[in-house]
Amino acid sequence: MEMQPRTIAWIFIACALGIGLHLCLNDPDHSLPRALQFMVYGAGILTGILVGVWRLPAAGIHPYTPRVEMWKQLTGKEVEKDNEFATKAKTWGIKNESAAVEVYAALRLNKSIMPNHTQYRHKTHRWLVGIPDALIVDTKTGKVEGILEVKCPYAPDMSRVVPHQTMSAIYYHMPQVQGYMEILDVEYCDLMSYTTKGSVIFRFMRDRAYWLEMLPALVEFWTHMRRDTPPSEKHANSKTLEK
Repeated sequence: MEMQPRTIAWIFIACALGIGLHLCLNDPDHSLPRALQFMVYGAGILTGILVGVWRLPAAGIHPYTPRVEMWKQLTGKEVEKDNEFATKAKTWGIKNESAAVEVYAALRLNKSIMPNHTQYRHKTHRWLVGIPDALIVDTKTGKVEGILEVKCPYAPDMSRVVPHQTMSAIYYHMPQVQGYMEILDVEYCDLMSYTTKGSVIFRFMRDRAYWLEMLPALVEFWTHMRRDTPPSEKHANSKTLEK
């Protein structure tokens, strides 16, 4: 089954002298296969804390970390090598997350934006946990209608860093946002690419078909985690998830 992103990309360029609003049509070129990884968190939980960094090794489509290698790291059989760049990038993201949420809230004055640090579990698969950066609440009904996920691009030379401009540049986060939408049972996720120079927001609509393709790979990987047996290098759905 061909997986097409049912997404609408919104681009908001927020600058010091004003805010410009641009509508970006779906970019069909989403060939960069980077996706969701559920890290082991605590006892018996797979969580998306580092989602978007490891690109779904659980499903076998990570271009840098093979599925078996990730299994070894998560089960303590192998220690992940120190990565100075990754550490600095993570620190940068944490430092700027609050500012990004504030910029987003200023754009969505008709919604209540609630920063989030709560772990939400899947209603059926309780070992799946999601932690979105903020909840988008309808001010009239008080209902959570969507979620916000913030990404802060980083480079050694920050003067060259700009927000992602196209859906193809940000599409590798598709599995993360689909996983979060499934866990929180909401219909959209706004993914914000934030820099100090400006911000770009992409709207992803919930795609239940994509989730149904991804779930078997996660279940299989989790089963190998619990049994302490190595998984195969690829899951049967890996090629579909890469599209």
